[in-house]
Amino acid sequence: MARRSNREVKGRIHRYVLDNACAESIVPLLHPQGEIVRLYRHWPTPEIAWWRASVPLSRGGPNRNVRIQSLEYDLELSRKEFIEWIDEFSASGMTLLQSAGPLPGDLHPRRFSSPASFEQVLGQLGAMLLFELPHANETAGVTVFSDQHSEWVRSTEPRLRDSF
Repeated sequence: MARRSNREVKGRIHRYVLDNACAESIVPLLHPQGEIVRLYRHWPTPEIAWWRASVPLSRGGPNRNVRIQSLEYDLELSRKEFIEWIDEFSASGMTLLQSAGPLPGDLHPRRFSSPASFEQVLGQLGAMLLFELPHANETAGVTVFSDQHSEWVRSTEPRLRDSF
């Protein structure tokens, strides 16, 4: 029998869609064993407008109360923190990645030539769930990276339908 490479995907990639989704839609889909939640390109406000916020101007620098626009950042939280703070994400879309363990610091969707190559690497790294919601109250893409997790997600959210 041929040995499996550590670089092989651990299971089949399953893709679903969830209509009329919002940030709260992801909570029942988060697997209890997935302790790490990473949000990519989070916008604290969906509007492109100037607003006042206290932000650091450099790493380690003090927060400065300034007018800002188009603020975007990546976040890494525990599953518990994300669920506790879910109301603060409700107005926005999101790209959320859940994993059971740490992921490489430079892992980012922008660094891949296609969504498929990003998903392939996520599967190799043991990611559990990818939730892609362009804007609140739109159709979300839900990707899971194992047959077992797919069964669990399907039993948790009956509104999921297969993506073609």
